[in-house]
Amino acid sequence: MHMPGHTYIAGIGSSLPTQRVASNDLLHEVRSTRFGIPEEYISTELGIEERRVAPTKTQPSDLAASASIIAMQKAGVSPEDIDIIIFCGIEGDFKEPATAHNVQAKLGTYNAVCFDTSNACQGFLTGVSTADALISAGSAETALICTAEKPSHTMFGFMKPMRETSQHDEFMKLVGSLTVGDAGGAMVIQRKPANSHKGIKHFNYTSDGKYAKLCYYKDDGGSIEGQMDMRRICGRVIGLHKKLMPQTYELLGWTPASVDMLICHQAGKLPHKKLAAIAGQPVSKAPITYAKYANLATATFPVAMDEHPKPAGTNVMFMGAGSGVTSCQIGAVL
Repeated sequence: MHMPGHTYIAGIGSSLPTQRVASNDLLHEVRSTRFGIPEEYISTELGIEERRVAPTKTQPSDLAASASIIAMQKAGVSPEDIDIIIFCGIEGDFKEPATAHNVQAKLGTYNAVCFDTSNACQGFLTGVSTADALISAGSAETALICTAEKPSHTMFGFMKPMRETSQHDEFMKLVGSLTVGDAGGAMVIQRKPANSHKGIKHFNYTSDGKYAKLCYYKDDGGSIEGQMDMRRICGRVIGLHKKLMPQTYELLGWTPASVDMLICHQAGKLPHKKLAAIAGQPVSKAPITYAKYANLATATFPVAMDEHPKPAGTNVMFMGAGSGVTSCQIGAVL
């Protein structure tokens, strides 16, 4: 699926907890060395040195609202200007109601229609495309796309079966659960002015549901079940991106030389390098967040952009991915 963009990015914001937890300490806790896996495995092989962990009582809407305030300030919009709020995190405050309503209450954006959307780690970019489509249809002028990830509670939940298992293969299927971090992010998009060169140029998406079980989890009455088969899921994501990239460049009318900045999903060091190579970009053009923040899932994109601001006129390529398996590529001019 592909479609042209009709909006521009007016403001970006992010929110990061202050507590740091080192990858080496996590592997020490689950006694990884009994399987011959050094405690430095995640930091050296994946490049993830540490992650941020939010306080237990922090809700996703708290992180999302903090990031949204920054994004709205940068966009120069007031709470009354927001027409739509889309929350895109993998988990929200509750199963019901939509977390976007809690974000609205914390921001005072009472003119906005609120709803959640979910698409694993690709959820934020799915939210941007949904908001863009609504704005292009004339339903709104200004949208707030926000997210927050607090996978630390799931990470700590998976550590118990990791400590208890005696099976190397089972342990390795759960190691990916230790590669995540907590964060919030937000983006304000608005209708693109007529004849403006800036804005989102094109969205290009694909999905392959045959591989949905490669990365999943569920909480069944307090018992967490799931796996994160990082090697296989990254391989499938890379394959999808390879198929999409020639078409994406054609739709954008770009070549690799046209790209000034690459923002991609960051599961670790090797996938990051491979995605950059598929886009024909040096890693120097692709800001790294995984080293200090780990895999931020949906929050990767706003955090990376907020921490690495670029001037107007910068050509940005987004490369999203999520379990399912799904991938997307988006071209935009800031």
